[in-house]
Amino acid sequence: KEVEKLGRYDGALNLARAFNQEGVVNEPKLKDDAVRALARAVGFAKPRAPSWTVAWLSGILHQQQNNHKAAEQNFRDVLDSKTQEMVDRGFDFSLDYRVRVMLAQTLFDQARGVRLDEPPADPAALKKYEQRKTARTAYLDAAVVEVKKALQGDPENFRAHYLLSQVYKELTNADLDRK
Repeated sequence: KEVEKLGRYDGALNLARAFNQEGVVNEPKLKDDAVRALARAVGFAKPRAPSWTVAWLSGILHQQQNNHKAAEQNFRDVLDSKTQEMVDRGFDFSLDYRVRVMLAQTLFDQARGVRLDEPPADPAALKKYEQRKTARTAYLDAAVVEVKKALQGDPENFRAHYLLSQVYKELTNADLDRK
């Protein structure tokens, strides 16, 4: 808080990190404190908070609050961004296997949010069922792609291997055969 009073983004950004690290975002009364601190960090202009750090932490916070679409976009922003500052500093987050695993987890969570019961007999309902099934499979396929990219960076990453096993459990045998 004192660093933030000095007019630097670091104070608010690190406060958001601390709230996240301490698990404050899971407490009902305090869960938005990390989000507010992060928003304050973004508000600083000179110097500006690093966009990659803001996107990464935003993704984590969105994921914890079950806002998976926003989390997915935040993690993709980290992995896909190439600013001049990043180039100058030698940063290439497309190689960050930890963020890839976070993205894959977010995709997996989105797939699990698409519920599929038995296929209905009604043709109109069956069409909607098939659309949900296609969307679910697309999330699972994308999760497999991201986990495999993460494993290229760290072949022994336990979290990636565990997540891949979970994704495969969700896929049907027919889907697995085409992998």
